[in-house]
Amino acid sequence: MADTVERTSGAKNRKDRRKSLQVKNEGKRKRGPKKEDKKRKRTDSSEKDAGEKPAKSPKALRIETAQEAKKLWEKLRNRKEKDKGSDTELVAKIIDVLRDDLNGFSHRHDTARIVQWVLKCGNREQRSEVVQGLLPHVLSLSSDRYGRHVVMSALTKGRATRGEVLAIYERFRGNVYSMCKNNLSAEVLDQFYQMNTTSAQRRELCLELLHGKEGKLLSSFRQKKTTASSLEEVIAEAGPEFGKVLYDGTKAILIGFAEKESTVRLQIVHDVLHHFLIYACEHDREGAAEMAALYAPVAIHLVHTKNGAASFVACLKLLDAKNRKKLIKSVQEDIRKISEDSYGHLTIMALYEHVDDTKLLQKAVLKPHIGKSDSEELTTLLHRYASLPLLNLLAPHEGRYFNPANYAFIWTGETKSVKDDGKRRQELADFAIPLLIESVQKNVLELLCDPAGSKIFLELVVKDSPLIEELWKTEIMTKVADALTTELEPSEGGEESSGKLSRYTHPRIRFSVLICWISLFRYTTDS
Repeated sequence: MADTVERTSGAKNRKDRRKSLQVKNEGKRKRGPKKEDKKRKRTDSSEKDAGEKPAKSPKALRIETAQEAKKLWEKLRNRKEKDKGSDTELVAKIIDVLRDDLNGFSHRHDTARIVQWVLKCGNREQRSEVVQGLLPHVLSLSSDRYGRHVVMSALTKGRATRGEVLAIYERFRGNVYSMCKNNLSAEVLDQFYQMNTTSAQRRELCLELLHGKEGKLLSSFRQKKTTASSLEEVIAEAGPEFGKVLYDGTKAILIGFAEKESTVRLQIVHDVLHHFLIYACEHDREGAAEMAALYAPVAIHLVHTKNGAASFVACLKLLDAKNRKKLIKSVQEDIRKISEDSYGHLTIMALYEHVDDTKLLQKAVLKPHIGKSDSEELTTLLHRYASLPLLNLLAPHEGRYFNPANYAFIWTGETKSVKDDGKRRQELADFAIPLLIESVQKNVLELLCDPAGSKIFLELVVKDSPLIEELWKTEIMTKVADALTTELEPSEGGEESSGKLSRYTHPRIRFSVLICWISLFRYTTDS
């Protein structure tokens, strides 16, 4: 019985399989004609639309446009010197290609470079056309990785008209705080602030950042149309009720900026910090000291602007010994670069004026400042700015060399220094003089012929110090005389004399030599 049951069940399964196969085959047969119908329809439609191409997608169109622009750009980039007259024609073709989506192409890594070349090589009308097309999108471009380069290229001196710069300024107004917080747009704002704005526009942008998030106070302040140019004047006009709010808001903004080194580099931040420290040193000295402690580790980013250097000096005066070490640590790797900067040398001079730990200064600042090799020492002594802090050690606060209007802020003001100024300065001078004497012995003529070097040389000669005796023991004046008896070629300066030139004909050398001989006479008579 079991065998019969298995046979019947197997037969049923086979029948079911056959039925399922038949159903599948019928389905295939039914679908067959549909495929043929589709093919017929395609052939019919192709016959009807013969010669017509299918529409391209927007992405394909952008790629094709970019490739066409790149070909023109290669011609523009690789042109020969004699073919530079055809720049205008090539730029016009590139503008025609990119005109439909100039903003979109300015955001792409490859075509953004082409737009920059258009701004560089185009004539006035072509540059204006590009800038006008980008004006509505200048904020989004400024915060874009590639678009910011296009905006900065447009802001390069001479490429944008005054009207276009004013239009960009109006778009930046009201967005200063948000732009400062973004690393990319902050760089654009900093270039615009330094290169393209007037003093009134800089004042307006700076005051906007002083107000920070207090937009209502800013709008009411602008409606008054006042001429306030400092935080103290702004707070005075805001009144006692809103003045505290404004001060606390500015303080909170600067605290946030101190945590971000890319923001500390901005000149507008240096200006705001300078305004804050001036006000806080008079009304909230404890708050000013707290702010100085926050900016001590990032003080290296303050030294390259006028108000940044002033803020550096103000922070140095407010800091205690522990935080001053942090400040020195932040700058010690770049002492030579800082000393050669038009504003950075002021910060080096302030370190020599206010830091009591002279041992630390000698090792971390003074020795790198003078130089580690003979060539570095000579470069420092001959440099217009790097020589001034050393000159101040030899001739402190000397009016012949230092205008009080430019340097008084370093020497005056309340400070936390304890050591006597004369003692501190003398300890640093005693360390520097032997190094300077060694350099003078090797480079007598170079120092005498240079405006900066001759001042160092003269102050070394006339300075009342036991260490100066080393100059005479080494017979430095004999070397001076030997150097002066040699002759120069006429091309090196002065009047010709039979194809040769005596060094005595240089007025600066004649004055230096006169002082040297007077000093020598004084020294010999005293001894």
